[in-house]
This record gives sequence, structure tokens and C-alpha cells, in this order.
Amino acid sequence: MSRIVPSEPAPTRRPWLAVLLALVCPGAGHLYAGYPLRAVAAVFATAIFLIPAALWVWTLPLASGAGLRSLAALALLVLPAADAGQLASRRPAAPGSRRLASVLWLALPLLVALLLALDFTLVTFRWLAVMRLDRESMRPNLLPGDLVLVDVRPGALAGVTPGNLVVFEHPPQSGRLHVKRLVASEGQEVAVQRGELVLDGEARGCVERGDDPTSDEEELGTQRYTVRRGDEESPSFGPLRVPAGSFFALGDDRAVSRDSRVFGPVPISLLRGRPLRVLWSTDLVTKRRRWERIGHDPSSAPLP
Repeated sequence: MSRIVPSEPAPTRRPWLAVLLALVCPGAGHLYAGYPLRAVAAVFATAIFLIPAALWVWTLPLASGAGLRSLAALALLVLPAADAGQLASRRPAAPGSRRLASVLWLALPLLVALLLALDFTLVTFRWLAVMRLDRESMRPNLLPGDLVLVDVRPGALAGVTPGNLVVFEHPPQSGRLHVKRLVASEGQEVAVQRGELVLDGEARGCVERGDDPTSDEEELGTQRYTVRRGDEESPSFGPLRVPAGSFFALGDDRAVSRDSRVFGPVPISLLRGRPLRVLWSTDLVTKRRRWERIGHDPSSAPLP
């Protein structure tokens, strides 16, 4: 006698409806499919990736930025929607907590609206920006391939003093942003002797790093950081008194950096922001991810 195998129950959720709901409101498709916790995760995953992507795209030229922003937003909507549709097609549909689901049906639209408002505020009012380094001038504190979060709020530069890293535009109206270390403000006398900073007649190098004879620990204001001064044949500069309304900027790799020794003191009006943290880092040659650099504060001593 043959054994009767019961057929699989038809799905009680419609995949196409889950996809549609997920496109309208991130998380709604997962909630419809019976996965309330996955719905919350989808909302926060969208926020985590959407905001940095928007900040990065803001730093690009308008024409390419608009296209990349659209593609990023499309991908961040399509991927969760596809996941919601796949979950809804499971047999049987996954059970979920009715109480939690009821709360989330009301909370998800509000949460998504708040996250989108945050994204709009950061990008529109330009409180934060992201820039990628492609040059060697800030080694060893910042490396080529570092993606750096920059504070560009109007009040971010109020407390900038010698020793701080700054982002500025130079030459004027070029749109080219530079990251350097502000080493002297107006009225100060600055010189560079074989890569070593001399400020108002006082050498600022304090400790020679034993692992690298061409590197020094330099102390300026409240900051103590590592610089690469080059060899004994490195050219000297100055002394020069910084004119009013300007500052003097140097790269931390004094041997290769093009900075105020080349283009002169920079008008304070060209300051644009302060680097905060390394968001992501990729070796531009090997394409290896430098996980250890994520969250690194570039204003302090470099990672070992």
C-alpha cells in the first residue's frame, strides 16, 4: 500500500506584495512576511549604508554625484525588497509576534521618516562630508586609500589651533580639497629645517622614533603626532612670518608633501573643515582592506 505524502501548504503571503511594501517603506515587506525582527534590521541596515553613501556622493562633482546617488539609493531599496519577497515565498509563511508586529506597523514609517530626515539634514546643510585620500603627503597618520569623515559645520573651525588637522580649498575656486596640519597661525614665525618644524625659533621635534630614523614625534599645542622628516638632504624653508588672516600648513610626510612651503600661507577663508575619523581604508595598490584603520583618529599618533 503506497504511503500518501501530504502536499506542501500554499504560501499565505504574496511575494510581490512583500516586495512592493519593502520598496514603499524599508522593513514593511519583512513585517508583512512575518519577520518583525528582520524588519527592524532592514531599516537600520538601510540607514547605516545610506547616510555614509550620501555623504560620500556629496563630495563628488554634481553630474557624477547625482548618478551615483541614484544608483546607491536604488541598490539599498532593491536588495532588502528582494530579501522580503524571498521570505514571503517560504512555505509556510514564518509566524511572528502579533504584538510586536502591531507596534512596528505604526513605528516603521516614523522611524524611516526620521532616518531620511537625518540623511537630508547632513547632506543638505553640509554638517559632515567624506573625502578619500589619494596622495602620500599625510603619512603615517593618513594613508592613500583612507576614507575620512570630515566635520564641515560652520562652528567646527572655531577651536582650530596649531597642531590640528584641517581641510582647506587651494587654490581658491578650484574645488580641490587638501588635508594638512595647521602648524602656524598669523603672526608666528615658521621655518622647516631638514623636515623638522621650527616655530618662533623653537624646534618642535621631541622624540626620534627608533624604528625609523627619518621619523620624529612632534608636539604642537595639545597634539603629539608622528612626522616623516626625510633624510639629511631634505631642503630647508624659511623663516617666514605668517601674514594676518592666514595660516601655514604642512603635510606630515615632509619629504614629499606639497604644502605652504610651495604655495605659501593659506587664507583662513579657505578653511572647510576638520577630519574626524577614518571610516574605511583600502590599500590602493594591493586592494587589501585595512580593517585596523576603521575608526582611527588621524590627529593623534599613527597605528603601530
